Amino acid sequence: MDRSLSVDSALKLKDRAAQPYVSTRSKKKVASDFLPQQWYRDAKSGLTWYVVLDWLYQYDEGKQTYRSFYLGMNENARAHARIIPYQDEVLVLLDRRMERFDRQGHRISTLAYPRVQPDGIYASTPQGENSWVMDEAAGTIYLVQGYRVLGIDLKRNEARTVFRQSFADIGELLVHKGSIYFLLHSNQMDFDRQGQSNGKEASAKMVTEVVRLGRQTLGLHRYFVRGFYDVLRLDTASGSGEEALPGMVLTGYN
Repeated sequence: MDRSLSVDSALKLKDRAAQPYVSTRSKKKVASDFLPQQWYRDAKSGLTWYVVLDWLYQYDEGKQTYRSFYLGMNENARAHARIIPYQDEVLVLLDRRMERFDRQGHRISTLAYPRVQPDGIYASTPQGENSWVMDEAAGTIYLVQGYRVLGIDLKRNEARTVFRQSFADIGELLVHKGSIYFLLHSNQMDFDRQGQSNGKEASAKMVTEVVRLGRQTLGLHRYFVRGFYDVLRLDTASGSGEEALPGMVLTGYN
């Protein structure tokens, strides 16, 4: 990905060279808006990293040079690329693979975690799709991909499923002490039903779950609440001890 390849007329590899930086001095500068996690400036290396459409850019402001790499599209168009600084690396997180770079912009490796069937994708995308949290001490990223939550082990460079429930709506991931929390609706169709004209009446008959997943043990606890709720917020100031539950605020938009 960070190499230029030369081939002959038979498409046999002739040469391999590092992707060069090119000057920006003659290029017109334009203002752009980025999602917060699609832009990162590394003060130590001087590189600014950003994603535009399906391309990753590395820009050296001091030298006024840049280079770009084609990332390709996320399989689920509702997902977004994420640029994550981690120790002496910069990670680029996509919905089905992760690219790892050192702080100087050189590619280290690629980790693939293909989507699996049945998959919550396109019209069946869960509300928490592409949501992630980092357990930096353990070197693990947790990522919502369709109907499952992945644990991406950065030390071993491998990914595994830590939670899965087919045809469920998984909410955004939140972290508190030793656990991950997220909302879950076992019937994904509830999201459409509660938005209809009789939504309030329908919502009253539904159940929302708060799922608590232990980061160390992957122990699972499920708490049931009557009604349909869209958003979970944790009161991290409440509760004492590693296993204590935080205060929870659930919000419904209907």
